Amino acid sequence: MEAKIINSSKQRNTRTWIGCLVLLLAAPFLLYFGYCWGLWGQHSLLLQYYFQCKCLVASEQARYPKDAEVIVSACKSWTVEISPTGSTLYVREKVFGRFSNYLLNFQSNEIIPIKSNATHFDFLTDELLFRTDKDYIQNGGYVLDADTGIEYSIKTFREIQPNAYVNNYANTDLLVTAFREADQIILLDAASYPAISLSADFREHPEHSFVIYFHDIEGAGVNRIEQLLQQNNIYYAYAPSPSIWDSYHREVVSPDGKLIAKTDGIYLAETNQRIVEGIPNRVLVNGWTNNGYVIYSSTYLGPCLFRFSLPMMDDSSCVIVVPQPVLKLKVPDEYLSPNGIQ
Repeated sequence: MEAKIINSSKQRNTRTWIGCLVLLLAAPFLLYFGYCWGLWGQHSLLLQYYFQCKCLVASEQARYPKDAEVIVSACKSWTVEISPTGSTLYVREKVFGRFSNYLLNFQSNEIIPIKSNATHFDFLTDELLFRTDKDYIQNGGYVLDADTGIEYSIKTFREIQPNAYVNNYANTDLLVTAFREADQIILLDAASYPAISLSADFREHPEHSFVIYFHDIEGAGVNRIEQLLQQNNIYYAYAPSPSIWDSYHREVVSPDGKLIAKTDGIYLAETNQRIVEGIPNRVLVNGWTNNGYVIYSSTYLGPCLFRFSLPMMDDSSCVIVVPQPVLKLKVPDEYLSPNGIQ
């Protein structure tokens, strides 16, 4: 009897040790798969740093609320810019050291590849984007069609009309005449403050359009082109060129003024009541789409897992940045007009 009791006790101890060993070996896998599929730790920067880019791609959406759609993975180095009325998102990604550009149409959910190796574009309108050439003073720039992803070379006014320059400045009478023949003129506050003068047929006949920069006009200040257009009563549109910091906001009011997208959620403007909870980890607001969504992302400076500061210094530097995805957060239908956000 004694031998049986001792043997039974040894078997129980053996099973206990085996169970503990199995649990110990399985714990990392349970922690990993549990995090990947959103069972725990979704808001932990430490778990994000170690696991999020090692999880299956299909699991990334599971780690966010159902109303928050992942549209660009956190595991891709990216920059994004939303179009003026919120119909399109420009995305630049870096995966395994290679860059790619594309446009995301929010109405059709269509991804339109950009057939260019450019590093940056600025929205002129929802349908058109612009970039300068490396030697833009001599070579002008490129206008990109957002519907096709194809860009078109637009020469400078100097190249189109070389005889219109005297003492290195454009003849303003000839320039005004050329402006009056344009179908649309857009001023952009980037790369020497260009004006893009476009004809309706610029895709087939880019020689009917041109780019001109403020230093081509005699005078002082960077707004020389705008002054010339205003003095001659020529209509033009203005397209601000946001810096990387201008693409991120603490809060953005909806186009109809009824809602406010903040870093911690979406609020009613009139009562300041929160109707949608935000996404943790310091994501910022990029802007509103034209069909009832808010675009959230984070800068390349945060959120920060570990900061370092030297003694006697007030400022600290982020040593470990944890990338975040670009998210599209939906406004509840009861707060939308029939045509979305107006």
